[in-house]
Amino acid sequence: MYESPELSALREVCDEYGLYLYIDGARLGYALESEICDMKMKDIAAFADAFYIGGTKNGLLFGEALVINNPLLSPDFRYHIKQRGGLLAKGFLLGIQFRAIFEDGLYFELARQANRMAARLSSCLIDAGVNMLAEPVSNQVFLYVKEEALHRLKKRILFEVWNREEEAGTPIRFVTSWQTTNEDIEAVLECIRE
Repeated sequence: MYESPELSALREVCDEYGLYLYIDGARLGYALESEICDMKMKDIAAFADAFYIGGTKNGLLFGEALVINNPLLSPDFRYHIKQRGGLLAKGFLLGIQFRAIFEDGLYFELARQANRMAARLSSCLIDAGVNMLAEPVSNQVFLYVKEEALHRLKKRILFEVWNREEEAGTPIRFVTSWQTTNEDIEAVLECIRE
């Protein structure tokens, strides 16, 4: 996750070399609602020539919203979408979802929920003596698991092996979402305790 000074520096380099600055926003809501984030959506828009707002990873049925700030990127963009098979016949359905999720701050509340659950999971893991790979800053929790425990966990919990085994164990990643509950966290913790 970038902080404001880092994005500002990237913007300067892009301007100096005539490059576009594009920000992948698949997890944008989670990043913006992180306790360490010093930016809002308007700040992202000020830095980026284009960015997208993740929908499916933040509770929408389908789709992402591309925001183009640089007018040089706009000509024929709709044609390029159609040419590559990405233009929906009923595209208004995508827009309706985004309108609904941004009304009353729901997009950001769902992101905060996921971040709270990740913080709770991480805190409980640390209290249980689990070796963490990194402190969570959004909805992702990285920890080390010993090889013998890894195979048992795979049978009961969905997670991603993040990297190859290291001295501390195999790094894995849990990702909480807008629908993660306290009961889900308890189920994961029970498996890990066992």
